[in-house]
Amino acid sequence: MKKCPECGEIGDDSSIFCQNCGNKLENIKIEL
Repeated sequence: MKKCPECGEIGDDSSIFCQNCGNKLENIKIEL
């Protein structure tokens, strides 16, 4: 999973840029 640091939009791992605002997505680690 990736998340946009600008707007909080969630993207998948194959995405590079946020579909909402166009900012670069960052990898997020989900802790179980």
